[in-house]
Amino acid sequence: MSALVVVVAAAVLGACGTTGARFPAEIEPRPAATATRTADITGTGTGTGTGTGTGSGGSGAAKPCADGHPVRWSPAPPASMPAPGVFRPGSIMDDIWRKGDLTVAIVTDAPPAGSMNWTEPTLEGFDVDIAGAIATALFGNGGKSKIRFRAVTTKDRAALLTDPNSGVDIVVATYTITCERKEKENILFSGVYFESRFALLVPAKAGFRTLRDFAGYTVCSTEGATSVRKLEDAARSALAPGDPPLTITLRPRAADCLVAVQQGEADGVATDDIILAGMKARDQYVDIPPGGVTAAGDDLAEPYGVALHRSHLDDRNANKLRDEEFVRFVNGVLRDMMTSGAWTASYQTWLKPTEEIVTPLAQNPAWPEG
Repeated sequence: MSALVVVVAAAVLGACGTTGARFPAEIEPRPAATATRTADITGTGTGTGTGTGTGSGGSGAAKPCADGHPVRWSPAPPASMPAPGVFRPGSIMDDIWRKGDLTVAIVTDAPPAGSMNWTEPTLEGFDVDIAGAIATALFGNGGKSKIRFRAVTTKDRAALLTDPNSGVDIVVATYTITCERKEKENILFSGVYFESRFALLVPAKAGFRTLRDFAGYTVCSTEGATSVRKLEDAARSALAPGDPPLTITLRPRAADCLVAVQQGEADGVATDDIILAGMKARDQYVDIPPGGVTAAGDDLAEPYGVALHRSHLDDRNANKLRDEEFVRFVNGVLRDMMTSGAWTASYQTWLKPTEEIVTPLAQNPAWPEG
């Protein structure tokens, strides 16, 4: 086994009566619980069948964040990376190295980003490779064995990062970079390592082709995801006044939404195309209709970044310096993955089969300048 996977969900621990377990309980889809929230969306648009995706929760690059930078901006990586284990005393990298492990929150039921291979057994996927590269840069060869994976749901990602007692160092969990998350949730992000897009998954041959086709039906999404705001805004534009409302129902995990469709509790799933591609690969009876949701500009873009734990020191200036140094280090890892071919190799392994569905950042990306 290449990495230690620990269970931390209190409900699971309580049920098992143990202090830990080998694998997270959230790995495989299970029957969904009662929806976290439902909302009926009525139309205000022309009913053309396409959404404009103008929600403030989107990633729209045209409008800068409060700091004056574009949403995808992140501090430049260092000109040269430090050797593993040779870090500035007092830096976050040095703290992690001395701690002896890198604690990574990750989704465990969303192939090809992250899921369990039970034949090994180990976690695998594109996000797992990103985490592995960061661990290797910290600990050297064998660094992947230093990872402690922690299963996370969409809505819990920010809470883990802002809780000084969570123990989480980074989150690599299809985490979309937004101005709102940077500003209101106080989240630190790396630069973009992959760009997905908002899309819809429906039962095959069900006749759903555009968002307006969902008038009077139910679409499932995950609590705390950017897809919820995008779906709400796109639906308001797509539906015409007088159309039956579209109902949005939420589940803790994207896999729960697939189960909801399979069990007839929802008529479609709205989330990132990379996650939907994984669902389609597992279920031949679902499909992703082309052109189901369209938008001007990049309002439906889902740029993924590594989210980093903020320091909790009394000296705010030292806090800022430590944090920025860590962001630059992670950006250096991502840059080196892109220039060395490691990013492309991971893409070929996990995402190449989904090219007709997903929208990649680039097949041979270069770290953005500035």
